[in-house]
Amino acid sequence: LQQLKKSRLLPAAEEITTAAAEEITTAASEEIMTAASEEITTAASEEIKTAAAEEITTAAAEEIMTAASEEITTAASEEITTAAAEEITTAAAEEITTAASEEITTAASEEIKTAAAEEIMTAASEEITTAASEEITTAAAEE
Repeated sequence: LQQLKKSRLLPAAEEITTAAAEEITTAASEEIMTAASEEITTAASEEIKTAAAEEITTAAAEEIMTAASEEITTAASEEITTAAAEEITTAAAEEITTAASEEITTAASEEIKTAAAEEIMTAASEEITTAASEEITTAAAEE
């Protein structure tokens, strides 16, 4: 009877042990796979976040540099334009002043010459008239 019990229980015990071992192995395998999957996902997520942050930082830096470059170029262009305008204005003012001064000098010189010529002609005419009058008076007196 003992022998019979043993012969029947042994295969059942082996069966139970095998089934339990398979259950434990499957459960452990699933646990390991889940944990590994979570680790991989976390690591990948961090890699993606880091790469995205670097991309965003690089793009932002390029945007800032481009904007700053445009600002500097615009400011420099305005400075150059202002300086050039001032140079042109100064040069033009000097040209106008010089030309006006020459015009005034020429006009004044012509006025002085004309006035002097009129003075000389008037004086000469008076001299001639006086001399002629004296000649006439002397000739008349002699007559």
